[in-house]
Amino acid sequence: EDGGSVVFPPVLVQMLDRLESEILADRVSEESRRWLASCGLTVEQIQNQMDPVYTPARKIHLYHCDHRGLPLALVSTEGATEW
Repeated sequence: EDGGSVVFPPVLVQMLDRLESEILADRVSEESRRWLASCGLTVEQIQNQMDPVYTPARKIHLYHCDHRGLPLALVSTEGATEW
C-alpha cells in the first residue's frame, strides 16, 4: 500500500526528514544513529528503503546564431555539427 491514509505525528515527520537529509549528505549524526538503534534499525536498512535520488540526463546544446539570433547550426560539445 502507498500509506496515503496514514498520518504521522509532526515530531516523527521532522525526525525522518532530518534523518533523510543526513543520509543524503552522508553525515548521519550520533543522535540519529542512537534513535535508529532504539527502533532496532541501522542506517544501511534505511538507505535500502529510500528511493534513489533522481538525476536527469543532461545534454548541452550549442547553437550558432546569426546577428538576428536565428539558429544556423547546432554544434556538439565535441565540435561536430549536428545540423
